[in-house]
Order: sequence, then C-alpha cells, then structure tokens
Amino acid sequence: MQALRAKFLESLARDCFATATPARKLIFQLRFNPKYHPENGIEGRNNQEIAKLVQKQLQEDVNNRFGTDLQWVVKTLVSEFESQMQQDGVNIEFLTAGDKGKKGKWLVVYDWLWQKHYPHWVLEQQWQELVAKAEKADDWLQVKSVERTLRMPEPRQSTVPLKTEVYLLVNLSWGNRYLLLLYQGTDGMKYCLCPSQGFAPSGELSEQEMYLPQTGAITKSMVFEEVGKEHFLGIVLEKPLELPWLRPNDGEPVPSLNANRLNELLEKLEQQGNLQLFYKSFDVV
Repeated sequence: MQALRAKFLESLARDCFATATPARKLIFQLRFNPKYHPENGIEGRNNQEIAKLVQKQLQEDVNNRFGTDLQWVVKTLVSEFESQMQQDGVNIEFLTAGDKGKKGKWLVVYDWLWQKHYPHWVLEQQWQELVAKAEKADDWLQVKSVERTLRMPEPRQSTVPLKTEVYLLVNLSWGNRYLLLLYQGTDGMKYCLCPSQGFAPSGELSEQEMYLPQTGAITKSMVFEEVGKEHFLGIVLEKPLELPWLRPNDGEPVPSLNANRLNELLEKLEQQGNLQLFYKSFDVV
C-alpha cells in the first residue's frame, strides 16, 4: 500500500509539476502525503513543520512564502483535474477564488485526490499490469454481427460497427477450465462479462467455442454505442474464483470493477498460479 501511494505521488509530481520549482514540487510531495496529514497522530505535520522539512531537504527557507506556494500547488492541481473534480461535486469556485484568509483549500483537494482520484488510478495500474502479462494472440476472440438474413461470411476484422447488434465468439477451447472475461469500454469503465447474469451465467469452458451472450443470459446481443477502442482481457482458470460479486445475479447483471474488487481478484489469481491471460482490443467505427 505504501509503495502504491508513493508511486501515485511520484506520477502526479512528474505529470503535474514537471516545470515547477524544486520547492513547490517538494511542497506538493510533502503536503499531500498521507504520512504528514495533520490528523496523522504519528507523523502529522502542520504547514510550518512542512516548511521546515522543505528547508531541511533543499536548504531553502520557504516559511514566509509557504502559503503562496501551497496556493499555487492547489491551483495547478485544480487546473489539471477540473473536469473530474466537477463530476465528483467539488466546489471549484471555492478553490479558485482569491479570497484572503480562506483556509482549507488544500484539504479539499487532498480529500479528492485520495478518496476519488487515487482509487481510479490504482484500478488503472492493476489493469495495465494484467494487460502487460497477457498474450496478444489475435484469434482467441472475435466480434460477429448478428445476421437476420442469410449472408456470405466475411473475413475476420479488427473493427466493430457502431450501434450494430453483435456477439462475441471466444475461441478458447479447453475442457475443465473456466473463463474470466474482463472488459474496458471507451469510457474507461471496467466490467466482468463472464461470469455474469447479463452475458455469461456460466464461465465453464469446453472443447467447443463459447458464444456471448450465452443462452440464459439477460441480454441477447451486444451493441457498442461509442466510437473508440474496446478492450477485452480473458483469463483461463483451473477453477472458478470464489468471490461473492462474481456469482451471477439479477441484482448486478454485469459486475463493475473498482480498485477493491480488482485487488481481491488479483489476490485470488495469485493463489491459483497456473493461469493463461489473453488480451485483444477492437476499434468501434
């Protein structure tokens, strides 16, 4: 956990404060580190104490301008993440107003970073780690249009027609194995398609190809509504994962993936050991 938090702060420092002065960059790294949050009973620090840490590390006295530098750090973060903050209900006007004497702006941004942005960042890191380990074979997954009339077969394509009924053809023919099929849409949201009540009530593989949606699923076909790239991650298991949210049910027809769920999933995958991962993406046009 500490390593992930450190990596998160490092990525923000690199992406948001590449051109900042060393003092302002360090002020961000210290003031927005949970280790030094004022409510941390072990190593909590107020602004004056953070200023002393900056002076100790950089041999630069920032005490007289610490408030100004911290305000600049806050505005930089707000400028970088304004749209996401607004979607999460953060009062942007309060953060960007220049009212003297107003306190607590950095705490508002701090809370948003760690309560809202950090979980999304962790989820993306975990997803990319799985994708990096996966085979990029081309033939394990195909998207086929649902044909209402007789039509000659077309060559295999890497694109998906927009707003057209399709189904997935999973070409992973293994007996006594189980499929976990994860999906990331064009909006970045991640879901588990198999097993799920919405698309695949059974994750058991056989010597035959698997079609999604399966018979008995809530949906009868798939339709991609946005132009962009669709990502699929297939994981072949020796036995199904015992996680409550992976049990197909009508209450959550397609389980969504958040950082906590993906972390639980990764822990279960590590316990199995003998896995095969497959990744493929399609362009919706």
